[in-house]
Amino acid sequence: MQSRKIKPPVFNLKNFLLILVLILVTFHAFWLPLRQFPYTHDGENHLARFANYKIALKEGQLPPRFAPNLLNHYGYPVFNYNYPLANILSLPLSFLRLNYESSFKLITFAWLIFGAFGVLVWLRQLLAKKFNFGQKALLLTAYLANPYIINLVYFRGSIGEISVYGLLPWLFFIIDSFAQKRSRLINWSSAIFPIAIFSAFFLAHNVSVLVGVFVLGAWALFSWSRQGWRRLWWRLRNFFFTILLPSLGLTLWFWLPALAEMNQVVIATSGLQKAYLLHFARLSELIYSPLQFGFSYPGQINSLSFWLGWINLGALLLAFGLALSSGLKQPEKNQRPPGWFWFFTGLSFSLLFLMTWWSKPIWQKISFLRFIQFPWRLALWWALASLPLIAWLLTHLKKGWLWFLLIVAIAQYWLVFQARPLSYFHHQNLDYELYGQSTSTKNENMPQTFKYLLIGDWQPAPHLLDGQGKIKVNHWSGSQRDYQLDLVQPSLVVEPTMNFLGWQTEVKSLDRRNQSWRHLEYVNNDQIQGRIAYQLDKGSWLVRTRFTQRTWAREWGNTIFWLTLISLTMLFIKYYHSENDKSKETTN
Repeated sequence: MQSRKIKPPVFNLKNFLLILVLILVTFHAFWLPLRQFPYTHDGENHLARFANYKIALKEGQLPPRFAPNLLNHYGYPVFNYNYPLANILSLPLSFLRLNYESSFKLITFAWLIFGAFGVLVWLRQLLAKKFNFGQKALLLTAYLANPYIINLVYFRGSIGEISVYGLLPWLFFIIDSFAQKRSRLINWSSAIFPIAIFSAFFLAHNVSVLVGVFVLGAWALFSWSRQGWRRLWWRLRNFFFTILLPSLGLTLWFWLPALAEMNQVVIATSGLQKAYLLHFARLSELIYSPLQFGFSYPGQINSLSFWLGWINLGALLLAFGLALSSGLKQPEKNQRPPGWFWFFTGLSFSLLFLMTWWSKPIWQKISFLRFIQFPWRLALWWALASLPLIAWLLTHLKKGWLWFLLIVAIAQYWLVFQARPLSYFHHQNLDYELYGQSTSTKNENMPQTFKYLLIGDWQPAPHLLDGQGKIKVNHWSGSQRDYQLDLVQPSLVVEPTMNFLGWQTEVKSLDRRNQSWRHLEYVNNDQIQGRIAYQLDKGSWLVRTRFTQRTWAREWGNTIFWLTLISLTMLFIKYYHSENDKSKETTN
C-alpha cells in the first residue's frame, strides 16, 4: 500500500528574512529593552516557574512536580497540574546560566518564527498554490499582528498560549496532510515530526488542549471524510496508531497525575471556575477595543482589549458576502470556494458566537467548559481559523477587494505598532529562585488540607510542636532532607513544608542495632494545618524525607512514557535499517 512522508519545515531564506523583519518590527517594544522585561499578568510567575523547575530537577525530581521554593520555601505542586512545555524548553538555557527573562524572550521569539513558517507551509498545502511576496506579507501580518498575540506578549505574558499559537498552523497542516488523495498511510520515518508536534501541543497549555479536542477533531473528520467513509476509517486508524497514541504515551507522565490527582487541590472550586459566565466579551469589544494593559472584569466593563483584528473580521465578512452572492447566482467554477472555505467560515462564526453572552446557555449546558475560565480565550483559535479565508480571498478576489484588505491590514498594523507594555522591570536570577508566592492567580493548585498562613516563619529545619529534644540537620533542600532527632519524650515533629501526595518520611533508630528504615504516617490537626508532620517516640532517630513519584498515577504515567519512548526508538531504528537495506539492494 502506498505511503507518503509528511515533510518537516524546509528552510527558506527569503521567507525567514520576511518573518524576522515582521517580528522585530511588530514586537519592537518587547525586544528593544534588552535588559528589561515587560510587566504582564503572568510573565513574572512563569519566570519563577522556570527557576523552580531547574531547582526541582537538580534536587532529584524527575520529572519535577513540586516547586520547592515557592510560597517562601513551603513549596507548591504547580508542576503537577500546569503545562510543562515552556519550563522544559527553558532548562537548556537555564543550565547555560542565561537570565530567565532572556530565556522567556528567546522562547517567545522561537515560537513566533516557528508559527509564521507553519502558516506559509500549511496554507500553501491547503490551497495547493504558491503565494507571491505581497500575499505572504499580508498573511504573516494577519498572523503576527493579530491583537490576541499582541495581548499575549505585551500584557498577559502567557507563555503557554504563545506556544500554542506557534504550534497551531502545524497541527492543522499535519491533519490536512492525511487528507491528501495520493496516500492512505504514513511511514514511520515521517512520523517523527507529527509526533513531536502533537506531543508538544499536549504539554503546551491545558485549556488549549481541551478546546483542541473539538476544533482539531472537527477539522480531521471534515478533511478525511471528503473522499468517502471507507478512507475516513483508514485515516482515523492510521492517525490514531501512528501519531495520536504515541503522542499520548509520551505525555501521560503529565496528564495522568494531573487528572487523577486533581481532587487533591482546590482547582475545581476556585473563583475562576465559578465566575466564567461573567467574562463574555461584548460584540463592540470584539470589533475594536484599544490595545492596552488591563484585566477582564466580571460584568460588562473591561480594560483588557478583546479586539479580534480588522483584517480577520474583514475576511470573515467577505466570506459571508460570498456565501450570499453564491446563493443568488452561480459563480464561475474556478471562483467557487472549496469545501474547507465554508468549514473555516462556519468555525469562525461559531467561535465568534461562543465568545459573546448569547452563547451562555451552551456554556451552562456543557459543564466542563468552565475550565476555559474566560470565553474570550477562544480568540486564539479564531485567529487561526480566519487565516485560510484570508489566503483564499487573496488569491481569488478582484483587485478592488484586495485593495480593501490591504488598507484594512495597514490600519490594523498601525494600531498594533503603537502598542506598548505598561512598564518594565529587571531582576536577577536569584530573585526568581527565591520567589515567595505561588505563581497561580487564585492559588488554584493549593492542596485542600493546607491552611497554614504564617509562611514567613520558614527555617530550613523541623521543629517540635509537642515534646522535647534536640535537632541536628545534616542536609536540607526543598525536595529532600536528612536530620537527626534526639527526643527525651514522645514528640510531634513538623517540617516547614506543604504536605502533598508524594512526600514520604522514613526513620531509623540509632538506639537499636541493625534496625531497618520504616515509613511514618503523617498526621494533621488544627495546629499542623497541612504541613508535613508525624509522631515519634523518645530516642535517637535518623530521619529522611523525600518527595517521590510514588503514587499510582505518577508511576503508571512515567512507566508508559519510558515504554513509549523505547518502543518508538526501536521502531525508528528498525525502519531506518530496513530503508538502508532496500537502498543497497536497489544500488546493487
